[in-house]
Amino acid sequence: MANQQDGKPNDQPAPSSSRTKQQASILPITPDREKMSRALGAAFLQHKVQQLERNVDDLSFRRDLHQIPPRSHHPPANSNHSSRNQSKKKSSPQPDSTPSSSKPSSPAPIKVIDTSMLIHALPILKKWVREEKFKIVIPLDVVSELDFLKTSPPPIHGLVREATCWLDKQFQNSRKPSSTGDQPCFIPQRTGDESGWEELSRRFVAPPLEEASIPFIKAPSEDEEHERVRDGEDEEPQIDYRALISTDLPHQYRSLLQCALFYQLHAQPKQESELVIFFSDKQISSTPAAPQGNTQHNHHHYHQNWKPTSTHWKSENSLPQGSGNDQEEEERVDKTVDLSRWAERFEIKIQKVHPADLTQAKQWIRSYNDKLKQQQQQQQYHPHSHRLGSSSSSNPHATSNHTTPTRTIHSKKSLPGTPRQIPASAPKPSAPSSSSSAAAVDKRLFVW
Repeated sequence: MANQQDGKPNDQPAPSSSRTKQQASILPITPDREKMSRALGAAFLQHKVQQLERNVDDLSFRRDLHQIPPRSHHPPANSNHSSRNQSKKKSSPQPDSTPSSSKPSSPAPIKVIDTSMLIHALPILKKWVREEKFKIVIPLDVVSELDFLKTSPPPIHGLVREATCWLDKQFQNSRKPSSTGDQPCFIPQRTGDESGWEELSRRFVAPPLEEASIPFIKAPSEDEEHERVRDGEDEEPQIDYRALISTDLPHQYRSLLQCALFYQLHAQPKQESELVIFFSDKQISSTPAAPQGNTQHNHHHYHQNWKPTSTHWKSENSLPQGSGNDQEEEERVDKTVDLSRWAERFEIKIQKVHPADLTQAKQWIRSYNDKLKQQQQQQQYHPHSHRLGSSSSSNPHATSNHTTPTRTIHSKKSLPGTPRQIPASAPKPSAPSSSSSAAAVDKRLFVW
């Protein structure tokens, strides 16, 4: 009994301790705690829903930048509107599909411009820029040459100044981002956009000696020297000719030809790249002229004194003289012809522009300016006529008060005594500006 009594008090505290632990772990669910848990769950769900909505809005906004996202889960009442929108979507891309399909098939040809085009054929470049059919490249050598020619005599000085002003405007327009997203048609050459000299020299094809050659003084043999010493006679040195090599290319042409070769090699498969040179029909006289200013920098758009060590093409074949007055008797050569021949030797494609093309470009510019003037006149007169029609329909008695001041101004010179016949000649404000407009068109021939 004692053991049982002693065991009872030992067995009783064990279940009481386990119950206290269970009660401590499992708290009673009160209505306040239930409300709190529900509020926390609702707040968590609301936060997740807001995040998902933001992600969906961002995705839909990105899609709207390119195309309208498809609508779904619409009631049957809006089925007609959805069909109309689909028909509009199908009809709208049709006109845009034709140019997009034509652009990759036929890329714009590349035109590398020479200095002769900017000085003597600027209207042709203006026409090309307005048409936007070509990708016009201005080499860095051409820009530096124009800067050097600013100190030239007045006939060339005015043309160079006009060309530089036009180039500045085109460079500013090319830097602006285009609304259509297309590449600009007027591009200046970058520093790395030119082929290396080794790559250019590999393409050189030497012409035959009959076409071009370089003279050199043939060194006499030892026997000939002994004979000359014995005889004591000063004989003229023997002159011989050798074929051209790639290093005979003048340094003034290398940068331009390297630029033209770069765009020719890096063009697309169906894209043409040409070096554009202007050829004048006037033949340069063979009479020498005294050099003016610094003649060390030679310009291939103009003329250059032909040195005895330079190449001798068939058309300018002239033997060098042994006297010291060679510089005064040097022959003036058209450098555009020389540049074109060197470009052909390096297999560079050339486009020759003649004065006939220049006259066509001038006529095109005149017609374009006339169209612009007509459009401006229509925009000026049509809104004025609508205002007069609205005022006359609203208040017929007020037409005389509004129209007589403007009509009497024009009637003082033409018809002072017949004010009622003036309404028939209402559109005559353009008559006195006809002569001045023609002069303005001629003055704005080289200005867009």
